[in-house]
Amino acid sequence: MIEIIIVISILVVLGSFILMASQSIYRSAKVRATQALLQRLKLAIDQYYSLKGYYPPDGIDSTVRNEEGVELRGSAALYQALSRPGEYIEMAGGIPQLRRHDALMDFKSADLSDEHPDYPGVREIVDAFPTPIHYDNTEDGRFQPQGGEVHYPPVEVHPEDPRTLPVSEGGVVLVGKPQSAGYDLWSHGAREHSTAASVSKELPIATWNLSGQ
Repeated sequence: MIEIIIVISILVVLGSFILMASQSIYRSAKVRATQALLQRLKLAIDQYYSLKGYYPPDGIDSTVRNEEGVELRGSAALYQALSRPGEYIEMAGGIPQLRRHDALMDFKSADLSDEHPDYPGVREIVDAFPTPIHYDNTEDGRFQPQGGEVHYPPVEVHPEDPRTLPVSEGGVVLVGKPQSAGYDLWSHGAREHSTAASVSKELPIATWNLSGQ
């Protein structure tokens, strides 16, 4: 009987180790997938800039609407800018010519939130957790912290904008300021939209702390 109890105890301990290891691997895979998404977005945003001379609007500094007339903010505005054909001006022999361009990014269904009935046609870009990400056009230099008000529907309980947090928590370079002169893009990562103290130290996955940046 004692031997059986010992064997069961060993199996329980081994099972716990395997479960913790699998959860860690699964979480790491989600982090890598989110980093890859941000890298894809960066390439598309920079291509948008090269064509138009400015970064996609975020719907906060200026009004952005979809075909249904719904005002778009944050990643919903970014999704519209990158997922639809558009126009840009190209100089040809000193004469401005209006050119058309295709959608700058091919989004997968897993990259997007479901459409909410109260917000027709609105899709937010989501990370691998899956939680809506944040996009802030910072070209005007103004700092406007983002919270749950930019989501569809708005999220009442939402983590603070990581750019307002100490470096140890937000991983930012300039606390209380934009992290770039063009745009800031971030995911709350494994923290998702939790405000619990147990996850308060989770760093965001952001353009300012991507690997190799």
